[in-house]
Order: sequence, then C-alpha cells, then structure tokens
Amino acid sequence: MSVKRDDKTKANIIAGAAAAPSKFVNIGGERFCTGRTELDLNGRYLTDADIVALEHMTKLEKLSLGGNISDLAPLFGLKNLKSIDFFETRLAKEQIDELQKVLPDCKLVELAALE
Repeated sequence: MSVKRDDKTKANIIAGAAAAPSKFVNIGGERFCTGRTELDLNGRYLTDADIVALEHMTKLEKLSLGGNISDLAPLFGLKNLKSIDFFETRLAKEQIDELQKVLPDCKLVELAALE
C-alpha cells in the first residue's frame, strides 16, 4: 500500500523548501558557504555593504577581515566566533570595544600593514 500526499501537504513541502535559508552568501562579489567555520576576507577591499551577509554565517569560529569597514553590527550575532583578525580597517577603538562587549569570548586582533 502506498501513501499518497494530498495537495495541501505538497504545497506545505514546497513552501517550506522555498522558505529555507540559503546555504550560500555573497560577500564582495564572491559566494561562500554559510556552514564555514573559518573565513579569510583580507585583501578584498570590502565595504560595510559587502559584509552584511556575514550575519548569516553563524558557524564561523575564525574570521580575518580587512577593508574600508566601519560597521561591525553584522558580526554581533556570531556567537561561535573565537577570533577575529582586523587588517587595515578604519575602525575606531570604540567600535572594537563594543564588539568585544557583545562577543566577550572572542579574541580581537588589530593588524597593521608593514611599511
């Protein structure tokens, strides 16, 4: 005996699939899997608009970030982050301090370019 799904059940399955979150995000014009635990974005000349999608990468543990960035809000929900390396960003000390309050167990490292 086979089980038949009625039209309503089929519609719910289709709607659920359509509502499922994307497994990829675009950051600076490149696609990244949201399941990654490490991500190096140094040297990509990113802006605040480019990093908004980071908020969907909730499994990230290690992040390297550089560019013309001044808004760290997309990182506030990334509770699995253990370390973030900032390379040549335009972040104020207050912004770094605010992120440290939100992610107290995360090591934040500011790196400068060698001249």
